[in-house]
Amino acid sequence: MSIIERAIKAARSKAPAADTEPTSAKQRKGAAQVHRVTPLARPVHSSTAEPVAFPQFSTGGSLVTETADRRVYEQFRRLKRPLLQCAFGPLAAPGSQIIMVTSPLQGVGKTFVASNLAFVLALEKDRNVLLIDTDNANPTLTRQLGMTGRPGLYDLLGNPELTLEQTVCPTDIPGLWVLPAGTTATDSLELLNSQRCQETFQNLMDRDPGGLIIFDAPPLLVTNEAPAVTVLAGQFLLVIEAGRTPRSSVTHSLELLDQKKPVGLVLNKAPDRGNPGSYYPYPYPG
Repeated sequence: MSIIERAIKAARSKAPAADTEPTSAKQRKGAAQVHRVTPLARPVHSSTAEPVAFPQFSTGGSLVTETADRRVYEQFRRLKRPLLQCAFGPLAAPGSQIIMVTSPLQGVGKTFVASNLAFVLALEKDRNVLLIDTDNANPTLTRQLGMTGRPGLYDLLGNPELTLEQTVCPTDIPGLWVLPAGTTATDSLELLNSQRCQETFQNLMDRDPGGLIIFDAPPLLVTNEAPAVTVLAGQFLLVIEAGRTPRSSVTHSLELLDQKKPVGLVLNKAPDRGNPGSYYPYPYPG
């Protein structure tokens, strides 16, 4: 199976030290020993102390570990480098730690990319990652994690009595947290444009300035909510499917994104020709 990128610049490489233990084992077990600043308390709504489990690709889920497919896993590790540079490098703009993963249309693997990107970013030392399902109409991430029915983003934005601690959930991956979409909202566009929404994400960034927020966002050309989500993000990943996504859809989608913010194109499901898939920075003129 083919996917993802050739990262243009690896600003700095932080490869794991050589070890005889498989990387996947360290990710889920040994990585728990790494000290991290936890910006959020354990959610009080949860009826169980167990973290949310990410289903692996080998069992029908979306998460690709090193042992499941090392080639794809390494492609995601390379993909994160330019994103980290944009978020925390010397030229990083305020809010660049919020990364919106979107697509022109549905069914191109957007949730797959968002989930695995969040996973490999959580492997960074001393960085927390919050993965948020912002797709109110089609919350695929929420369903995949078995979180349907739990209060989430749109409940948080619509109910002043709810707190982040009551909606953000830990996962079985150290350093990775998740916020489901929550109850389907008929006023989702208004909630995303609200002052409470702005304050919520500013609060998240203030709590953990070194943390990252990943949006699994709606397709840009399908819902009204997608353009509102772009305002919250500091950089974008546009997922397109090789041989399927029309060029006109890509062009139209790029026109909807803020030209002052970094944009990357991720070619998904590319034929395997020795160097499958690509990550491209989109060079806005001027």
